[in-house]
Amino acid sequence: MAPYFVQPLKPQVVQPKEVATLQCTVRGTPTPTVKWYHSDKELKPGRSREIKYNPETGFATLTILEPMEQDQAIYTVRATNTYGRAECRANLIVGK
Repeated sequence: MAPYFVQPLKPQVVQPKEVATLQCTVRGTPTPTVKWYHSDKELKPGRSREIKYNPETGFATLTILEPMEQDQAIYTVRATNTYGRAECRANLIVGK
């Protein structure tokens, strides 16, 4: 079964230095591979962000610990398996 989103991403507005968490739930068989993108560039975990995915529940999160103006963008989560691909997008707005 191709991946599909049970709970899609939702746009989020945060203040600078406030934790931003984008989350979704994805399903598919076999279990999809989940990757996150910021303006079409793949994101990896680092000092300023955490990426988590629970293959059993399908719950995927991207946490930006101290968002700044340059973090304001459209974020994409992409789920892929042998039967297909699904994408979901949402804006992150960092207030001033």
